[in-house]
Amino acid sequence: MQAQQARKYLIAAIAFVLQGAWAWYVNQPFGLQPALKAALLHGCLSAAQTLVSAVMMEFFFALARVTWLKLVLPVLGTLLVMVLLMGSLHWINRTPDIARTLLPLLFLGLPYYAIYTGVLWRTSNKTG
Repeated sequence: MQAQQARKYLIAAIAFVLQGAWAWYVNQPFGLQPALKAALLHGCLSAAQTLVSAVMMEFFFALARVTWLKLVLPVLGTLLVMVLLMGSLHWINRTPDIARTLLPLLFLGLPYYAIYTGVLWRTSNKTG
């Protein structure tokens, strides 16, 4: 169990570094300070998102009562919450290029959400 916990935090740290670097890259044309603020915020948000998204998907999965909703709600619900939360915090932070900063969430988060939801669905069908 400790190895699994350590792996979760390692993945969150990797998300912090990679996503923070991405946010710095897309915002650096607007100056050093906005780019660094965006990088730190997005790195922290990405690490937190990595740690809580599975719990969020499991919540949405349990909430749905119809099969097709069990496949759609965790993916779209988690994505919507993350985009709104991260976008709002970047707006408060005055991140210059919010859309491009959040772009990896679509390309990395969406497939992860879909795969994780598929695993939840397959596991629930085996046990129930």
